[in-house]
Amino acid sequence: MRYGIIGTGAIGGFYGSINLANYSCRDEAQMQAVVDEFRQAGIETGLVEYHEARWKKAVWNMPFNGMTVALHTQTDQLLKNKSTRQLIREQMMEVVSAAQHLGVKNLDASFADKMIETTDAMTPYSPSMRLDYDFHRRMEIYYLYTRPLEIAREAGCRMPKLEMLEAELRFLEDDSDSAK
Repeated sequence: MRYGIIGTGAIGGFYGSINLANYSCRDEAQMQAVVDEFRQAGIETGLVEYHEARWKKAVWNMPFNGMTVALHTQTDQLLKNKSTRQLIREQMMEVVSAAQHLGVKNLDASFADKMIETTDAMTPYSPSMRLDYDFHRRMEIYYLYTRPLEIAREAGCRMPKLEMLEAELRFLEDDSDSAK
Protein backbone atom coordinates (compact mmCIF):
# COMPACT_ATOMS: atom_id res chain seq x y z
CA MET A 1 0.00 0.00 0.00
CA ARG A 2 1.01 3.61 -0.54
CA TYR A 3 -0.23 6.49 1.58
CA GLY A 4 -2.41 9.10 0.04
CA ILE A 5 -4.83 11.66 1.37
CA ILE A 6 -8.26 10.05 1.32
CA GLY A 7 -10.20 12.76 3.13
CA THR A 8 -9.92 15.61 5.58
CA GLY A 9 -7.46 14.48 8.23
CA ALA A 10 -7.32 10.97 6.77
CA ILE A 11 -4.45 9.13 5.10
CA GLY A 12 -4.67 5.59 3.80
CA GLY A 13 -2.14 2.94 2.78
CA PHE A 14 1.61 3.25 3.29
CA TYR A 15 4.93 1.56 2.48
CA GLY A 16 7.65 1.56 5.07
CA SER A 17 8.25 4.58 7.23
CA ILE A 18 8.42 8.34 7.03
CA ASN A 19 11.30 10.57 8.03
CA LEU A 20 10.71 14.18 8.96
CA ALA A 21 13.39 16.85 9.01
CA ASN A 22 13.47 20.26 10.60
CA TYR A 23 13.95 22.93 7.93
CA SER A 24 13.21 26.06 9.95
CA CYS A 25 11.20 25.24 13.07
CA ARG A 26 12.99 26.61 16.14
CA ASP A 27 10.85 24.64 18.55
CA GLU A 28 12.27 21.12 18.76
CA ALA A 29 9.39 20.10 21.04
CA GLN A 30 6.93 21.04 18.30
CA MET A 31 8.82 18.88 15.79
CA GLN A 32 8.82 15.99 18.25
CA ALA A 33 5.05 16.45 18.77
CA VAL A 34 4.50 16.02 15.02
CA VAL A 35 6.60 12.85 15.03
CA ASP A 36 4.65 11.56 18.03
CA GLU A 37 1.32 12.19 16.26
CA PHE A 38 2.42 10.16 13.23
CA ARG A 39 3.57 7.37 15.53
CA GLN A 40 0.26 7.41 17.43
CA ALA A 41 -1.45 7.00 14.05
CA GLY A 42 0.57 3.80 13.56
CA ILE A 43 3.11 5.26 11.13
CA GLU A 44 6.76 4.44 11.79
CA THR A 45 8.30 7.93 11.91
CA GLY A 46 11.79 9.28 12.47
CA LEU A 47 13.24 12.73 12.92
CA VAL A 48 16.45 13.12 10.90
CA GLU A 49 18.89 15.86 9.99
CA TYR A 50 17.58 18.06 7.14
CA HIS A 51 20.30 17.38 4.53
CA GLU A 52 20.18 13.67 5.28
CA ALA A 53 16.44 13.67 4.63
CA ARG A 54 16.78 15.58 1.35
CA TRP A 55 19.45 13.26 -0.05
CA LYS A 56 17.65 10.12 1.14
CA LYS A 57 14.56 11.30 -0.69
CA ALA A 58 16.67 11.93 -3.80
CA VAL A 59 17.97 8.34 -3.72
CA TRP A 60 14.51 7.15 -4.77
CA ASN A 61 13.15 10.21 -6.54
CA MET A 62 15.95 10.89 -8.99
CA PRO A 63 16.07 7.41 -10.57
CA PHE A 64 12.38 6.48 -10.47
CA ASN A 65 10.78 9.79 -11.40
CA GLY A 66 12.93 10.28 -14.48
CA MET A 67 13.17 6.68 -15.62
CA THR A 68 9.40 6.19 -15.57
CA VAL A 69 9.09 9.22 -17.87
CA ALA A 70 12.01 8.43 -20.16
CA LEU A 71 10.93 4.81 -20.63
CA HIS A 72 7.18 5.46 -20.40
CA THR A 73 6.64 2.82 -17.74
CA GLN A 74 5.94 2.26 -14.06
CA THR A 75 8.20 1.41 -11.15
CA ASP A 76 7.48 -2.33 -11.20
CA GLN A 77 8.53 -2.71 -14.84
CA LEU A 78 11.82 -0.92 -14.19
CA LEU A 79 12.66 -3.43 -11.48
CA LYS A 80 11.43 -6.52 -13.34
CA ASN A 81 13.94 -5.91 -16.13
CA LYS A 82 17.51 -6.90 -15.24
CA SER A 83 19.11 -4.03 -17.18
CA THR A 84 16.92 -1.24 -15.84
CA ARG A 85 17.04 -2.67 -12.31
CA GLN A 86 20.84 -2.45 -12.45
CA LEU A 87 20.67 1.07 -13.90
CA ILE A 88 18.27 2.20 -11.16
CA ARG A 89 20.69 0.92 -8.50
CA GLU A 90 23.65 2.60 -10.22
CA GLN A 91 21.75 5.89 -10.30
CA MET A 92 20.87 5.47 -6.63
CA MET A 93 24.52 4.91 -5.84
CA GLU A 94 25.42 8.12 -7.69
CA VAL A 95 23.10 9.96 -5.29
CA VAL A 96 24.57 8.14 -2.28
CA SER A 97 28.09 9.06 -3.42
CA ALA A 98 27.13 12.72 -3.89
CA ALA A 99 25.55 12.83 -0.44
CA GLN A 100 28.64 11.29 1.12
CA HIS A 101 30.84 13.86 -0.67
CA LEU A 102 28.68 16.51 0.99
CA GLY A 103 29.16 14.98 4.44
CA VAL A 104 25.74 13.38 4.80
CA LYS A 105 25.75 10.60 7.38
CA ASN A 106 23.58 7.47 7.61
CA LEU A 107 23.39 6.99 3.86
CA ASP A 108 25.12 4.10 2.11
CA ALA A 109 24.52 1.20 -0.28
CA SER A 110 22.26 -0.58 2.21
CA PHE A 111 19.81 2.34 1.99
CA ALA A 112 19.67 2.06 -1.81
CA ASP A 113 19.08 -1.69 -1.49
CA LYS A 114 16.28 -1.05 1.01
CA MET A 115 14.64 1.42 -1.40
CA ILE A 116 14.72 -1.16 -4.18
CA GLU A 117 13.32 -3.83 -1.85
CA THR A 118 10.53 -1.48 -0.73
CA THR A 119 9.69 -0.60 -4.34
CA ASP A 120 9.60 -4.29 -5.27
CA ALA A 121 6.80 -4.70 -2.71
CA MET A 122 4.78 -1.73 -3.96
CA THR A 123 1.77 -1.82 -6.22
CA PRO A 124 2.81 -0.71 -9.75
CA TYR A 125 3.23 3.01 -9.44
CA SER A 126 3.65 6.13 -11.56
CA PRO A 127 5.61 8.81 -9.65
CA SER A 128 4.59 12.47 -9.73
CA MET A 129 6.91 13.38 -12.60
CA ARG A 130 5.42 10.66 -14.78
CA LEU A 131 1.92 11.95 -13.98
CA ASP A 132 3.02 15.51 -14.78
CA TYR A 133 4.40 14.33 -18.13
CA ASP A 134 1.32 12.24 -18.94
CA PHE A 135 -1.00 15.16 -18.17
CA HIS A 136 1.17 17.65 -20.11
CA ARG A 137 2.25 19.62 -17.04
CA ARG A 138 5.74 21.03 -16.53
CA MET A 139 8.03 18.54 -14.86
CA GLU A 140 10.07 19.64 -11.84
CA ILE A 141 13.37 19.00 -13.57
CA TYR A 142 15.21 21.88 -11.92
CA TYR A 143 14.49 20.86 -8.33
CA LEU A 144 14.63 17.09 -8.81
CA TYR A 145 17.70 17.03 -11.11
CA THR A 146 19.46 20.26 -12.04
CA ARG A 147 19.92 21.65 -8.53
CA PRO A 148 21.14 18.39 -6.89
CA LEU A 149 23.46 17.79 -9.85
CA GLU A 150 24.89 21.31 -9.47
CA ILE A 151 25.38 20.86 -5.71
CA ALA A 152 27.15 17.52 -6.24
CA ARG A 153 29.33 18.93 -9.03
CA GLU A 154 30.37 21.85 -6.78
CA ALA A 155 31.42 19.26 -4.18
CA GLY A 156 33.56 17.48 -6.77
CA CYS A 157 31.18 14.61 -7.43
CA ARG A 158 29.74 13.91 -10.88
CA MET A 159 26.60 11.87 -11.46
CA PRO A 160 26.92 11.01 -15.16
CA LYS A 161 23.98 8.63 -15.42
CA LEU A 162 21.66 11.12 -13.75
CA GLU A 163 23.11 13.97 -15.83
CA MET A 164 22.15 12.00 -18.94
CA LEU A 165 18.67 11.33 -17.53
CA GLU A 166 18.23 15.06 -16.86
CA ALA A 167 19.14 15.82 -20.49
CA GLU A 168 16.64 13.21 -21.72
CA LEU A 169 13.90 14.72 -19.56
CA ARG A 170 14.67 18.21 -20.88
CA PHE A 171 14.43 16.85 -24.43
CA LEU A 172 11.09 15.18 -23.69
CA GLU A 173 9.71 18.31 -22.04
CA ASP A 174 10.89 20.57 -24.90
CA ASP A 175 9.47 18.10 -27.43
CA SER A 176 6.18 18.00 -25.55
CA ASP A 177 6.06 21.82 -25.42
CA SER A 178 6.63 22.13 -29.16
CA ALA A 179 3.82 19.64 -29.88
CA LYS A 180 1.25 21.89 -28.17
